[in-house]
Amino acid sequence: MTGKKRARLPILISIAALIAVIVPAGLASGSHDGPPVIVGNTSVVLLNLGDTDNVTWTDQTQTITTARNKCTPVTFGTSPELLSVTPIGGDLGIVKDGLGIQSQGDGNSGPCGQAEAEDGEGIAIALGSTLSGYLIQAIDVDLELKFDAEVEITYYHNGQPVDSDTFDGMGPDDGPDSADLDNYRYNSEQEGINAFFDEVVFVALAGAFSLEAGVDGTENGLLDTSNNSSQFEIVKAFEGEITCGESADIGIPGVDTTYGTVTMHALNLDGAGWETTDCIMKPYNSATAEAALAFIPELENSEARYTLEVTVENQAITQDSNGTITSLLAEYNLTGDLSFPSGGTPVQRCQGQPIIDQLDVDYDAFWSQNSPVQVGEVDLLPTGEIICWYLASVTPTGIDVGTEVWGFLFIDDPSVRFK
Repeated sequence: MTGKKRARLPILISIAALIAVIVPAGLASGSHDGPPVIVGNTSVVLLNLGDTDNVTWTDQTQTITTARNKCTPVTFGTSPELLSVTPIGGDLGIVKDGLGIQSQGDGNSGPCGQAEAEDGEGIAIALGSTLSGYLIQAIDVDLELKFDAEVEITYYHNGQPVDSDTFDGMGPDDGPDSADLDNYRYNSEQEGINAFFDEVVFVALAGAFSLEAGVDGTENGLLDTSNNSSQFEIVKAFEGEITCGESADIGIPGVDTTYGTVTMHALNLDGAGWETTDCIMKPYNSATAEAALAFIPELENSEARYTLEVTVENQAITQDSNGTITSLLAEYNLTGDLSFPSGGTPVQRCQGQPIIDQLDVDYDAFWSQNSPVQVGEVDLLPTGEIICWYLASVTPTGIDVGTEVWGFLFIDDPSVRFK
């Protein structure tokens, strides 16, 4: 029923699945295979217009006050504030259960319930203050399209665009004014959007559209299959993000003996070639189990190359009769399983040092090699390995305890523990 044109922003990334967990004595990560890995439960915020006008989420209800016979004003309550809806190009209006823009000359008739391209109108929807600790990972909204409409949909995270799309109907009029035939469900996941965001902006590029709550539509949404309201699927917000060539501190809540940084140096998105200089957003999340931190980059159909530097304090150490420390060891588990049921495989030493200084003239060439990064003619990763260490040291800090410092290069998602 719909036409669609995809416009991926050149510096942006969407999300699939890599999960790494730092525990008091280790690092682990999940699999790239399958659907996105989310820490915490998802839930759906519903925009309801019709018999009742409100926004609902779990057991909370945000009121919407409308003056139906006058089109405006339309006011969203602030206690709780689940969604923040901002008009672009005029005042927020409503006609036939559809939100639009009332600009000069619209009066109280149909146009004031539509966002019109000729007036540069649109509607921005962001998570409200009550949901400040969440991100949206998908939308399933009911759009009413008129006059060969085309809608630009842009997704934002912390004020920065993370993806964009265009959406159109059947044209030239997109269906009758008084029936359901001009209603179209727009599902961001079906349209290939796989980003986390906190705001979505709809702007009319051609024709006009209304943002429907679904009361006069015939299709239920896919995020909540029990109703036809416009839907916003949310998940607990990530605590930060890293970009290519930048680092993020990774520590354990309540535990100050393990800390480090993860740096993504190169990304190969959709097989388009290695990128080492673009600003690529990669959220991570530490809201997981006790004494653990989850790191969830956004990697959809892509490969990435990292360094991980970890400091582990108060580690038990053993020494031989010559005083040589013998307990320094890192093991990995290829499956990403934290349990290490039958022991792990020792992480081997890298066959050289990675170039980690982004100002080095050889940085881009080093990280964008097609087959494991090389120093001269030698692969940095030993044959068959996906992780190696290029730095490993221990400094005694007391009787039979010391501080370990590790530097790892990895291109996949093993789990690692320290012994």
